[in-house]
Amino acid sequence: MFRNASLAATTMAASRKAARHHNEADLQARAFTAYRRFARPGEPVLKLDTARADVIEIRGRWYVILTAGTRRVAVFRVRTDDKLKRLVRLPRELQGDED
Repeated sequence: MFRNASLAATTMAASRKAARHHNEADLQARAFTAYRRFARPGEPVLKLDTARADVIEIRGRWYVILTAGTRRVAVFRVRTDDKLKRLVRLPRELQGDED
């Protein structure tokens, strides 16, 4: 297969990165699951009929934004290891369009 271990690692990392950006449905489903599983006290229940998940890129980083109607309920950043991290503060680019 690969004779050089670093070449193999680089190739695998590149394919993992490409796969992450092309599989928006998986990121959206994982964001809904994470929101339900780790909901903070007092947060509204997210109903699937009014909820939407958008995957966007800002400055080379990928985010999943959960909205219910016109209200943004959660923002997750897609880490380099493909895990979702819920953000406490929004990126500057998203702060201007607060509801």
